[in-house]
Amino acid sequence: MVVGDADPAARLERLGRRLRAARSSLTNAARAASRDVEGLDRTGAVRVRLDADGIPVAIRIRPRWSEKLAAVEFAGAVAEAADAALNRRMAGWGNFLAEEGREVSDENPPGAPAESCPEADPRDLDVLIEHMLVSLDEARRPHAVVRGVGTAATGKLALTVLETGQLSCVADPEWIGPLGGARLTHALSDALIRARTNLKSALARRSRNSHAWDSALDEVFSIMRDPGEHGHR
Repeated sequence: MVVGDADPAARLERLGRRLRAARSSLTNAARAASRDVEGLDRTGAVRVRLDADGIPVAIRIRPRWSEKLAAVEFAGAVAEAADAALNRRMAGWGNFLAEEGREVSDENPPGAPAESCPEADPRDLDVLIEHMLVSLDEARRPHAVVRGVGTAATGKLALTVLETGQLSCVADPEWIGPLGGARLTHALSDALIRARTNLKSALARRSRNSHAWDSALDEVFSIMRDPGEHGHR
């Protein structure tokens, strides 16, 4: 096996660490950007707050909401407020990443030599290529967007929360029309709790695949460091 600076396993392992660090930075950016993020619909009657993962966690309705919104517009206003919160979150995320980029730029000034990958004998990397192709195929396989649905008032009010944070609402205009802000807020809270619970359950069922890429990288690095231990010579 090649050793020293020309060792492909060492270079790939450093690349893996950088990829994990980048993902960690993105996770930190998302969490930092999502703190206390709220959004309003265009009338200000509906307010949606996001949790640290960018998922709606609270919906508040102004006491005299019907002075600003018609009952048939209510469901759309809920979705609009959630979208506004997501947009604010993304703006904060962008600012965080811009700052991170400036720090990385300071650590790697212009003109610094770029690290290149060395040439390697393809016959020594057969197992690596096979494992990488399998893991890449799994990583690129499309997944349906996970969602959770919650209802309240015997189905007169329903919320759907996507794992991406989007929120949609279906509401019976005749039922919500006479209600004040407090009662609507309570009903929305019940529906949202159910939607978030169902979303969490759906994500848990899919979680066994969430670390597939990390596992594939770890296996590849292990094989490259000591092919004999794994029966590959």
